[in-house]
Amino acid sequence: MKPSEIKRLAETYSAEQLQAAELCILEETALPENLVIEGEDDGERLTHISAALFVLGEVAKGALIKDAIRAFSARVRESIS
Repeated sequence: MKPSEIKRLAETYSAEQLQAAELCILEETALPENLVIEGEDDGERLTHISAALFVLGEVAKGALIKDAIRAFSARVRESIS
């Protein structure tokens, strides 16, 4: 999981675009040409998309992007500890 990629996605794409990308990955179809999701594999790409969607939701509630990324990272740490 790369916070810089999560930030880029949240700043670049809408929730609808990210949801479409998520569906493409799950269905193992090609992403639209104008949508670039970085990651070593599909699992990491899905993590970046999920995180960016979480961040967009938090930003819609008034959070700053950096704080929303920190909150997502904390949730991940909690779930694996």
